[in-house]
Amino acid sequence: MGLINILKNIIGIQPAALPQKERHLKNHSQTSPIEEPFFIPYSLTDIPDGPYLVFSPHYDDETLGMGGTIRLASDKGIEVIVIFVTDGSAGGNPKKRIKEAECASSILRINSIEHWAIKDREVFFNRDLIWSKTEKILRIKTFKTLFLPSFQEFHPDHRYLTLYVLDFLKTYSPSQAVWLYEISRHGEANALIDITDVIEDKERAIDCYLSQLDQNAYKDLSFAINRARGFSVYEKGAGYCEAFFKGRASRISTEYYNKINIYNIIDAPQKS
Repeated sequence: MGLINILKNIIGIQPAALPQKERHLKNHSQTSPIEEPFFIPYSLTDIPDGPYLVFSPHYDDETLGMGGTIRLASDKGIEVIVIFVTDGSAGGNPKKRIKEAECASSILRINSIEHWAIKDREVFFNRDLIWSKTEKILRIKTFKTLFLPSFQEFHPDHRYLTLYVLDFLKTYSPSQAVWLYEISRHGEANALIDITDVIEDKERAIDCYLSQLDQNAYKDLSFAINRARGFSVYEKGAGYCEAFFKGRASRISTEYYNKINIYNIIDAPQKS
């Protein structure tokens, strides 16, 4: 099974009609190369409208993945609510991790946090609970933008959280604006947020998670991802960026799959 088919099965979608440039690749009738801006933005995006609902699989993912964007939003008066989905027990003492999350939330000026306390690394087994809790919070409050981890995250809690919430939204609120954020690796991106002005705030928030920094170089990884994301917009003064893939709940899976399919890693265009 090719990589594209594997990813399609992970995301759980059927590809929609391909845009013109993508059809060129599939028909092997390309007449010119597809340039870099088709794969990565060469311009910056404004932060989206709020309020925000951020799904964080573990204590620290919200800060490592999009702490700069959260701080920028808070500074503009946008309400930010973060849901910590698991209890973090696989990475340390849950009570200590909650205290660390409270420290980071204070620095990022998050308005409120919730703890769902699903056992760490067991998101896969809790689809119905995630559906019911998501419905409960969305019945109480309307959010302009909802944030979830990227499809291409390594950790199963990250991936299945996104799949389950999106599966629920496709029926409950198909037009919901969803932004997928990167935590441990680059994914596909169609939006770059410049966080250069708040990178020191993000660093201070990351430093709250001492129990995790003692285990691995998470801050170095996060900053490396952000620095690399600034590469295509560096001339605009963006030294550090957080990248997202944005769309609507009903179509974001298909659009993400189609974007990856453009790489056409299985078959090269034939010379005419």
